[in-house]
Amino acid sequence: MARKALADAPAGALVISDTTLVQAAIATSRSATISLWDALIVEAARVGGCDRLLTEDLSAGSTIRGVRIENPFG
Repeated sequence: MARKALADAPAGALVISDTTLVQAAIATSRSATISLWDALIVEAARVGGCDRLLTEDLSAGSTIRGVRIENPFG
């Protein structure tokens, strides 16, 4: 099932977690004062070409590294 989902995913839909992504997340964590784990999600969204991120864990309405944060529940 996972193999099929991966095969069917559009090009660029998969972001690899590598040292470059982690280093960017560390910098984002510090500059935006968010957890490293949240920063990894923001950086993965940015690298993947997303302009918005739906989450209830970050401040809705803010923009971090070009990614607008939106709360899907309100």
